Amino acid sequence: MKPISKLILLTTTILLFNCNKVDELTDIEIDREFETSVNINNNDFRSSGTTTLSNSTTIDISSDPRVEQGLDLIENVDINAINLSIDNYVGDTETTISDIVIVIGGNQITLPNTTINLSEAANNETVFPIGDEATLTRIASALKENPEIDIDFMGTLTSSGEPVSFTPNFVIDTTIVIDVI
Repeated sequence: MKPISKLILLTTTILLFNCNKVDELTDIEIDREFETSVNINNNDFRSSGTTTLSNSTTIDISSDPRVEQGLDLIENVDINAINLSIDNYVGDTETTISDIVIVIGGNQITLPNTTINLSEAANNETVFPIGDEATLTRIASALKENPEIDIDFMGTLTSSGEPVSFTPNFVIDTTIVIDVI
């Protein structure tokens, strides 16, 4: 091989390698937890037994100013985890919620065979990871297409009839990549 051919081959290889590095340099990675809550107030139900609950909220990743500025330049959204916790519980110590279904951006997450004692979960600050990797990937795709998505929380409340209120709190741990050039 002639020296000029080797030089051209070497130069081409270096340029191709460096173009990928330059592209990576123009990416901004934003690691951010987005938090939202659903307020559940069961004061209207005074009888003991079970009650079906349902309430909704939204999550908007463009609430982060960095994401809002680069909304049209989002290259990738990854969801590292979604966690549920129970906050602000008021009621008796035996009230539970079961048959929990959470729909995030049209993706249903069921917590099968899960009964949560609301008082214990709130007092112990228990964190419940929700969603498998495939579901998190679908939710991330939904967020990439639309930065604001709905979260629906449903379940069956079992209580003694005493008024109950609590706040299911969702924390969505994301990594958002914006290609600025």
